[in-house]
Amino acid sequence: MSSEALNPRQFGPGGKYTTQTGGRYNYIEAVHTKSGRRIGAMNWFSGSKEGIPHVQGSPDPYKPGIFKVVVSKPQRRKGVASAMLEHARDIAPGLQHSTVLSDEGRAWAEARP
Repeated sequence: MSSEALNPRQFGPGGKYTTQTGGRYNYIEAVHTKSGRRIGAMNWFSGSKEGIPHVQGSPDPYKPGIFKVVVSKPQRRKGVASAMLEHARDIAPGLQHSTVLSDEGRAWAEARP
């Protein structure tokens, strides 16, 4: 696991990412260190060498695919999910959205392809 500083403009001073990667299941958790509260989380699966999708609706099973994104209600529409996506794509460059999305998720995926 590693931790990195969050963008103070989006998360206030003292936020951090906690990241776990390297296996089939990976995640990022955004935490505000002053309050200790989780701001958001993103889970994704690594790509499959066998071509078997890990995520329902995965457009390309050979590439990593997002499984779930959660942002606390007070932090929504502030760039939290987009910041986590950018951080995740630094780790997994081919990271793709699922095609099975909520209406909010679809709008976000279209805005952040």
